[in-house]
Order: sequence, then structure tokens, then C-alpha cells
Amino acid sequence: MTSKETPMTATPPSAFVPPYLLQQRAADRPADPLVSCILPAYNESENIVPMLQTLHGLLSEAGFRHEFIVVDDGSRDDTVQQVMSQIELLPVTLLQLSRNFGKELALTAGIDHAHGDVAVLIDSDFQHPPEMVPGVPAPVARRL
Repeated sequence: MTSKETPMTATPPSAFVPPYLLQQRAADRPADPLVSCILPAYNESENIVPMLQTLHGLLSEAGFRHEFIVVDDGSRDDTVQQVMSQIELLPVTLLQLSRNFGKELALTAGIDHAHGDVAVLIDSDFQHPPEMVPGVPAPVARRL
């Protein structure tokens, strides 16, 4: 790093408020936001159900309405069957891509199908700690 460069600092998710939310009037913001969790999945049959159940528990405990959009990115294992086993138990929508298109396209497809006021993009393999998710929509719920 040269003397002219400044180090970048990270902002905790709960402290981040997107600029468009700051411009909205508090009365226009939902008091009870719907949180859409977008989970791209490629060969995640062992992880997807525990991740969905963990997220459901955390978001329910925090009092958030929520939905899960699982985007199967052409998995060759039984990821689809594992998600299907949760359809009647959890608020899950499954999107199946015809082949592996990559994470970015899977996320885009999930966002396109989300109904929430807030979208949370999270890997289905526990790469991102699910315990952080309830802190993401908190600024909306607090009506900042």
C-alpha cells in the first residue's frame, strides 16, 4: 500500500443501510418486512436441508416473515429431492436450472423470483454464517 492509499474498512451488515432506504419516508417502509433468502445450490444435498432449517429457526426467532428461494444450478446429486422434502414444511420455492450456469446466474434467477422487501444472498454450504442473516434486515424493521 502506498502512502496515498487508504485502507478499506468493512461495515457490519446490521449497520449498513442502502442509500435508497435512507431516501424513503419511514411511513413508506414496511413495518414487517418479508425477507427473501436466495440460496444458490450445486451438489449441496448434505447441506441444503440443515441450512434451510437453521435459517428458518433464526428468522422465526427474530420475528421476520421470510421465504427461501433455492436455485439448483444443475446439481447431479439429490439436492432437488432434498429441497422438495421441505416444500410443505418451510416457505421454500425451488428453481431448477437446466445445467450448471454458475453462481452469479443462479443468484440473478433467485432475485428475479423473490417477493421480499429485503433480499439476502447466502451460500447453501454454510460458507456464510447463517447467524448473521437476522441482522441484515434489522435496519428496515427498525424504520430508520
